[in-house]
Amino acid sequence: MTVNWGTICNPKSEGGLQVVNFQLENKAYPLRLAWDFAYNYRPWISLMKARFLKSKYQRVGSFFSSSIWPGINDWYDTILEHTFWIVGRGDNINFWNDLWCYEKCISLLARVSYAKRIKLKATMTQGWKDSDSWDLSPSFLNIQGLHNLCYISLTSWEDTPNWMLEDSGSLT
Repeated sequence: MTVNWGTICNPKSEGGLQVVNFQLENKAYPLRLAWDFAYNYRPWISLMKARFLKSKYQRVGSFFSSSIWPGINDWYDTILEHTFWIVGRGDNINFWNDLWCYEKCISLLARVSYAKRIKLKATMTQGWKDSDSWDLSPSFLNIQGLHNLCYISLTSWEDTPNWMLEDSGSLT
């Protein structure tokens, strides 16, 4: 007797046995690992970042073999590209390269080359002049739409990364 694996994985209400589909789980797990790698601060993550990244946006050129890194690396850019930040203190958000105020990051709106973009490391708090404004040149603010930056303010809350492809903002 042969049973279709897809049928077994269906919910019981649809005639299945509600068995976990391990093929889907194996595809989803590296995505979740990449999210944790990008936004959590556990000891294993610190070790991995020191080993595989020069900065948040730049990987090392070569490294010793790893069974975990290839899976994370495959999804890392996807995680960065689909994360929208809810601004709090601003100390965890890269002012230039993280998505926090528009559909594109500031460096892409300003048409900064990739070679220069990966070197931009200023956090939002480093661009904050005083309690209510940004320390930016007038020519910078002439870039389409950036005049709205003056309406964003920092708070005492934690910065929160949100997964843009899910209404709840959570990657589960």
